[in-house]
Amino acid sequence: MAEPVVRLTANLSPQVAELLNNLAAQLGTTKTQALNQAIVTAARLYDASSKGARVIVKEGDTQREVNLQT
Repeated sequence: MAEPVVRLTANLSPQVAELLNNLAAQLGTTKTQALNQAIVTAARLYDASSKGARVIVKEGDTQREVNLQT
């Protein structure tokens, strides 16, 4: 049985729409699935950050802390 869904209409800026298109292409999935994944990821990052966790991005030998916007 299919999981129930909630239909949503969103107004995106052209820049954000392009980011969503690019993300879906990179993930090899639909824009809907890419948006679902992005929302879950953001929620988990914000939840961890609100509990004092730090978000660190490591690129090669360089790492930096990312401040999440609220």
